[in-house]
Amino acid sequence: MTVPEVAPGTAELAALTDRGTAPTSVPFRISPYPGVLEAEPNNAVAEATPGTVPGAFDGVIGEANDVDWYKFDAKKGEVYDIRVWARALGSPLDSVLTVANAEGSGIASDDDAANIDSSLRFTVPDDGTYTILVQDHLKRGGETFA
Repeated sequence: MTVPEVAPGTAELAALTDRGTAPTSVPFRISPYPGVLEAEPNNAVAEATPGTVPGAFDGVIGEANDVDWYKFDAKKGEVYDIRVWARALGSPLDSVLTVANAEGSGIASDDDAANIDSSLRFTVPDDGTYTILVQDHLKRGGETFA
């Protein structure tokens, strides 16, 4: 399949095979920022998948009680809008988003600020490494919990 060249945001993609085009398209996000796909295991803060900010951190809450940790370096005073794109794209994930320090102690958290997905604005308090925790509110998971 070919990803259309469109501006960053939400786009629709329909699978195409020699038998035709799928009747239903799938929504996905196009980001102008570098992306990183979670690397399992990343269920503990010490196993956090590294990425850069601004950036796009992608993963799947693959089974019940699964969580995904990511980490990034930031400078004091930088401000980031951090948002989960899950239910808005058709995922069953009921996200809870937490920004924490390098040891995993929470600094800011959100459940549904973006209506059906988690979102928060984070102002970096000090130079250093920070972590992001994404989990399902009801501790569910599966291959569609992206």
